[in-house]
Amino acid sequence: MDLKNLKTSTEKENEGVWQPAGEGCELKIARFGNPRSQRLFQSLTRPFRRQIENGTMDPQKQEDIVCRVLAEAVLLDWRGLEESRNGDGPKQLVYSTDEAFRVLKEYPELRAMVEDYSKDVEAYRERELEESAGN
Repeated sequence: MDLKNLKTSTEKENEGVWQPAGEGCELKIARFGNPRSQRLFQSLTRPFRRQIENGTMDPQKQEDIVCRVLAEAVLLDWRGLEESRNGDGPKQLVYSTDEAFRVLKEYPELRAMVEDYSKDVEAYRERELEESAGN
């Protein structure tokens, strides 16, 4: 096995890659555990260290932290994401970190999709850059 095939692109991991997410929708996803997400997670969990160690942290607060990290450091943009509310037809959602946080909280299946994509190492392989450049 050539270890070169395991190398990932730091740029892709940090700046994200576009992933299909259904008809006409794409999500720009940075790699799970990128430096920004790690720093944010550490910052948000610091006040709850004792509760985390004791296993007594409120599950709702845990979910909030995960959604905040995903919204600010993993789900970086979207195209074609729509939402129907109150019987109205679908409306395009404009990306912002606050809107990302809201939809990740409200739609657990979207959150799972973002987490799955962000952990798919193949999306961040460096060799993909070389192949697309014609090398």
